[in-house]
Amino acid sequence: IAKDGDKYYGFIAVGGTGVDTLLRLDFGSSLANVPDTVNFGTLLGTMPVNTAKFNLIKTNGNWYMFACGGNTIANSSVARIDFGTSIANTPNSVNFGNLNNLFNAPKGIFVRKEGSLFYGFVANNLTNDIIRLDFGSNISLTPSLTNLGTGFGLANPTDMVSVADGGNEYAFVTNLTTNTITRLDFGVSLITTPTAVNIGNLNNQLFGPTSITYIRDCDSMHLFLTN
Repeated sequence: IAKDGDKYYGFIAVGGTGVDTLLRLDFGSSLANVPDTVNFGTLLGTMPVNTAKFNLIKTNGNWYMFACGGNTIANSSVARIDFGTSIANTPNSVNFGNLNNLFNAPKGIFVRKEGSLFYGFVANNLTNDIIRLDFGSNISLTPSLTNLGTGFGLANPTDMVSVADGGNEYAFVTNLTTNTITRLDFGVSLITTPTAVNIGNLNNQLFGPTSITYIRDCDSMHLFLTN
């Protein structure tokens, strides 16, 4: 879900036999409305296979959406979807493919701007490592990749979300096979290799967690998870 001006929008990826189809839900001025649906198709075949996550970012007046997907190293990819100045536009899209073959069922993509530079991250479900995407100062460029390795104790990660708090950067990762959450502590910069803290299974409330979402409501911080 995203708000652009006074309008609300949602996005859904629909799987099939090949790359996914992108749907936009147009709610108008209230999420209580029944949305209209716009089907963008496969965006000329640039949508990922088995899309696992969207991340929408607005910078310099333009909207960009990043999507990751794939269930093998052969079909894993990351795509950038460009809406221009309004989410209401019909987007253009480019799929980066599997850069250096470092994506292996990537989950939980997020892209953030730090200073003048853009960084992205995905967690690989099949290899339990984290990949950093370095875009430089231009979010429209093909990123270079850095494998941060497997030293985070991840166990088939299914999703990842970014949280900034008190000048520090964090990410939270859901682990499918251990029913736990891992917190990644980057400190003051996303360029730093994070340290990892497993915060457990939340009093036995996690059962095969598959999705995590962060919401800030005034001064309260919330994570919503699905099992």
